[in-house]
Amino acid sequence: MRSRNKQQKALAELFATLGKKSNKGKPSDYEILSFSGQLPEHKLEHQLHAIEKRISELEKSDRKKPGRLPVKKNDYSEIFDQAKLTHRQMEVASLKYEFELPTAEIARKIGRHRSTVQEHLERAISKMKMTKAALERRKQRAGHTKED
Repeated sequence: MRSRNKQQKALAELFATLGKKSNKGKPSDYEILSFSGQLPEHKLEHQLHAIEKRISELEKSDRKKPGRLPVKKNDYSEIFDQAKLTHRQMEVASLKYEFELPTAEIARKIGRHRSTVQEHLERAISKMKMTKAALERRKQRAGHTKED
Protein backbone atom coordinates (compact mmCIF):
# COMPACT_ATOMS: atom_id res chain seq x y z
CA MET A 1 0.00 0.00 0.00
CA ARG A 2 1.37 3.43 -0.92
CA SER A 3 1.86 6.07 1.73
CA ARG A 4 -0.84 8.75 1.80
CA ASN A 5 1.48 11.58 0.67
CA LYS A 6 2.79 9.50 -2.24
CA GLN A 7 -0.79 8.61 -3.19
CA GLN A 8 -1.86 12.25 -3.16
CA LYS A 9 1.19 13.27 -5.20
CA ALA A 10 0.53 10.48 -7.70
CA LEU A 11 -3.13 11.51 -7.90
CA ALA A 12 -2.17 15.13 -8.51
CA GLU A 13 0.15 14.09 -11.35
CA LEU A 14 -2.48 11.78 -12.84
CA PHE A 15 -5.20 14.45 -12.62
CA ALA A 16 -2.88 16.87 -14.36
CA THR A 17 -2.22 14.32 -17.11
CA LEU A 18 -5.89 13.48 -17.39
CA GLY A 19 -6.73 17.17 -17.62
CA LYS A 20 -4.31 17.55 -20.51
CA LYS A 21 -5.65 14.47 -22.27
CA SER A 22 -9.35 15.24 -21.92
CA ASN A 23 -9.15 19.05 -21.98
CA LYS A 24 -10.93 19.35 -18.63
CA GLY A 25 -9.92 22.44 -16.77
CA LYS A 26 -11.73 22.20 -13.44
CA PRO A 27 -11.27 19.39 -10.89
CA SER A 28 -14.36 17.57 -9.67
CA ASP A 29 -15.54 17.62 -6.05
CA TYR A 30 -14.16 14.12 -5.67
CA GLU A 31 -10.73 15.30 -6.83
CA ILE A 32 -10.82 18.24 -4.40
CA LEU A 33 -11.69 15.92 -1.52
CA SER A 34 -8.87 13.56 -2.41
CA PHE A 35 -6.37 16.44 -2.52
CA SER A 36 -7.52 17.76 0.83
CA GLY A 37 -7.01 14.34 2.44
CA GLN A 38 -10.67 13.88 3.38
CA LEU A 39 -11.07 10.59 1.50
CA PRO A 40 -10.29 7.29 3.20
CA GLU A 41 -7.12 5.58 2.01
CA HIS A 42 -8.89 2.66 0.29
CA LYS A 43 -10.96 5.12 -1.80
CA LEU A 44 -7.83 7.06 -2.63
CA GLU A 45 -6.17 3.88 -3.89
CA HIS A 46 -9.30 3.00 -5.89
CA GLN A 47 -9.41 6.50 -7.41
CA LEU A 48 -5.74 6.27 -8.37
CA HIS A 49 -6.33 2.97 -10.14
CA ALA A 50 -9.40 4.35 -11.97
CA ILE A 51 -7.47 7.38 -13.19
CA GLU A 52 -4.52 5.28 -14.40
CA LYS A 53 -6.98 3.10 -16.32
CA ARG A 54 -8.70 6.14 -17.86
CA ILE A 55 -5.39 7.65 -18.98
CA SER A 56 -4.45 4.34 -20.58
CA GLU A 57 -7.79 4.27 -22.43
CA LEU A 58 -7.31 7.85 -23.63
CA GLU A 59 -3.84 7.09 -24.91
CA LYS A 60 -5.12 4.03 -26.79
CA SER A 61 -7.99 5.98 -28.32
CA ASP A 62 -5.58 8.74 -29.39
CA ARG A 63 -3.55 6.19 -31.36
CA LYS A 64 -6.59 4.74 -33.07
CA LYS A 65 -8.24 8.01 -34.09
CA PRO A 66 -8.41 8.00 -37.84
CA GLY A 67 -7.95 11.74 -38.35
CA ARG A 68 -7.94 13.37 -41.73
CA LEU A 69 -5.40 12.42 -44.33
CA PRO A 70 -3.77 15.05 -46.50
CA VAL A 71 -4.49 15.10 -50.22
CA LYS A 72 -3.03 12.13 -52.06
CA LYS A 73 0.03 13.45 -53.91
CA ASN A 74 0.88 10.38 -56.01
CA ASP A 75 -0.88 7.23 -57.17
CA TYR A 76 1.19 4.08 -56.97
CA SER A 77 -1.71 1.64 -56.57
CA GLU A 78 -0.84 -0.18 -59.81
CA ILE A 79 2.73 -0.74 -58.62
CA PHE A 80 1.49 -1.93 -55.21
CA ASP A 81 -0.90 -4.38 -56.90
CA GLN A 82 1.79 -5.75 -59.21
CA ALA A 83 4.14 -6.27 -56.26
CA LYS A 84 1.41 -8.26 -54.49
CA LEU A 85 1.90 -6.43 -51.21
CA THR A 86 0.02 -7.58 -48.11
CA HIS A 87 -2.78 -5.36 -46.86
CA ARG A 88 -0.60 -3.85 -44.13
CA GLN A 89 2.37 -3.32 -46.47
CA MET A 90 0.09 -1.61 -48.99
CA GLU A 91 -1.45 0.58 -46.29
CA VAL A 92 1.92 1.66 -44.92
CA ALA A 93 3.47 2.16 -48.37
CA SER A 94 0.47 4.21 -49.48
CA LEU A 95 0.65 6.47 -46.44
CA LYS A 96 4.41 6.89 -46.91
CA TYR A 97 4.70 7.34 -50.66
CA GLU A 98 1.27 8.48 -51.86
CA PHE A 99 0.34 10.72 -48.91
CA GLU A 100 3.98 11.50 -47.99
CA LEU A 101 3.50 11.04 -44.24
CA PRO A 102 6.47 10.53 -41.90
CA THR A 103 6.96 7.09 -40.39
CA ALA A 104 6.12 8.26 -36.86
CA GLU A 105 2.76 9.65 -37.98
CA ILE A 106 1.95 6.47 -39.90
CA ALA A 107 2.68 4.47 -36.75
CA ARG A 108 0.35 6.70 -34.73
CA LYS A 109 -2.43 6.48 -37.31
CA ILE A 110 -2.42 2.69 -37.56
CA GLY A 111 -1.68 2.04 -33.89
CA ARG A 112 1.62 0.22 -34.40
CA HIS A 113 5.16 0.87 -33.21
CA ARG A 114 7.39 2.93 -35.49
CA SER A 115 9.83 0.05 -35.96
CA THR A 116 6.97 -2.22 -37.08
CA VAL A 117 5.93 0.35 -39.66
CA GLN A 118 9.54 0.57 -40.82
CA GLU A 119 9.68 -3.24 -41.21
CA HIS A 120 6.50 -3.21 -43.32
CA LEU A 121 7.98 -0.44 -45.49
CA GLU A 122 11.24 -2.34 -45.97
CA ARG A 123 9.39 -5.50 -47.00
CA ALA A 124 7.15 -3.53 -49.35
CA ILE A 125 10.18 -1.83 -50.97
CA SER A 126 11.89 -5.20 -51.35
CA LYS A 127 8.83 -6.71 -53.06
CA MET A 128 8.48 -3.68 -55.36
CA LYS A 129 12.17 -3.89 -56.34
CA MET A 130 11.82 -7.60 -57.10
CA THR A 131 8.71 -6.92 -59.17
CA LYS A 132 10.46 -4.13 -61.07
CA ALA A 133 13.42 -6.40 -61.82
CA ALA A 134 11.09 -9.16 -63.02
CA LEU A 135 9.24 -6.73 -65.31
CA GLU A 136 12.54 -5.46 -66.75
CA ARG A 137 13.66 -9.04 -67.45
CA ARG A 138 10.37 -9.71 -69.26
CA LYS A 139 10.83 -6.56 -71.36
CA GLN A 140 14.38 -7.61 -72.25
CA ARG A 141 13.21 -11.08 -73.24
CA ALA A 142 10.38 -9.60 -75.29
CA GLY A 143 12.90 -7.25 -76.98
CA HIS A 144 15.22 -10.14 -77.85
CA THR A 145 12.45 -12.19 -79.42
CA LYS A 146 11.34 -9.26 -81.60
CA GLU A 147 14.91 -8.69 -82.89
CA ASP A 148 15.36 -12.37 -83.82
